[in-house]
Amino acid sequence: MSPRGSRRLRSYNPPLKRRASRARPVFPMHVFFEDDGHLKAGTVLADNDASLQVEAASGKRLKIKAAAVLLRFAEPSPSALNADAQTLAGEIDPDFLWEVSPDDEFGFSDLARDYVGRTPLPAEAAAVALTLAGAPMYFYRRGKGRYRKAPPDALKAAIASIERKKREKSAFSWLAFWRSDEPKVKAAQYRVAVSAETDSSRVQVQDKNGAAESSVTSRRILTLLHEQLK
Repeated sequence: MSPRGSRRLRSYNPPLKRRASRARPVFPMHVFFEDDGHLKAGTVLADNDASLQVEAASGKRLKIKAAAVLLRFAEPSPSALNADAQTLAGEIDPDFLWEVSPDDEFGFSDLARDYVGRTPLPAEAAAVALTLAGAPMYFYRRGKGRYRKAPPDALKAAIASIERKKREKSAFSWLAFWRSDEPKVKAAQYRVAVSAETDSSRVQVQDKNGAAESSVTSRRILTLLHEQLK
């Protein structure tokens, strides 16, 4: 073989076979966001930086602002996140969450991290967000996903007001189903009048014409009100 042929053989390098690359699976991006006062989850269809096209878990397509997004996650699905977050939120005690929350303004994700003691899963963070949004007398909203705990005195007054309304509702629900032993007594015959006194309130049972009642039924009504409003 001539030297020239030898050089040709040495300079020839067969092409290397490329290994077939494994395609990495592409997971859809989901978001947990605020929409018209509600917290929802959906799949991102288009992300235009300032706004997003989203398909909510309900199947409805929405255009939302990027500023409304609270969480971005790849797993689980939006419907699964909604279900898991609702279940977890039902296990969170607002009183305990109020106790462990800082006095200064905070974000829901920071509180979720403190609550679970690690980086929260998407459903765990969403559960804390749902609890904060659903307890306005415990937590005051201060912006997107940000809150401040209610002052102790304000919270105490709000809880007392709720309890008072429950007692009043219970008392008047009893009156709505009142059964009288007196013959021919109609449900619309009596009404309860409350008037302000100097240091108290005066409660009086009246007939349909506004005159004071002194029947057995009226006395029973007053006794029932007194017991329910203790």
